[in-house]
Amino acid sequence: RFKTKPYAHQLDYLQYWSDREAVGITAEMGTGKTWMIINDMAAKWGESDCDAVLVLAPNGVQRAWHHVEIPTHMPTWVKYKSFEWISSTNKQYKKQLEDVFNVFDSHHLRILTMNWEAIQSKRGFDFAEKFCSTFSKVMIVCDESDAIKNPKAARTKALFKLKPYSKYRR
Repeated sequence: RFKTKPYAHQLDYLQYWSDREAVGITAEMGTGKTWMIINDMAAKWGESDCDAVLVLAPNGVQRAWHHVEIPTHMPTWVKYKSFEWISSTNKQYKKQLEDVFNVFDSHHLRILTMNWEAIQSKRGFDFAEKFCSTFSKVMIVCDESDAIKNPKAARTKALFKLKPYSKYRR
């Protein structure tokens, strides 16, 4: 069921907390919070209860989610496509990014990783909103949530505009 071996506290999270609409994981650094979230999204996808995930993280960390964490911890039985938002205007990259909306691959879990700064720009926010509104069972993951501690900050306001599209928030 798992690609990498869990610790007891990670299994406890999946058993006791993952069915909640909104959960904040306040565990110490290095305790495997990312593993918990990835396996939470996998379980929900397996139950047909999650079809897309938007991961917001500090600049550079969103790249680690896409290139390292998801491939390392996502169970092999999950069919998924992961996309990393880059503020590039390169035509080839734009086409690749638009593949996230390809309806012919609707049986895959879609995962979009973005840095916090991206949702502060109109282009980034519009893409995140299009992503969230395209799917019906969206999980929004906020990595390093201290980035949204100020309710008057632009990124916090942008995140709250995305909330109505989410079924789950982590």
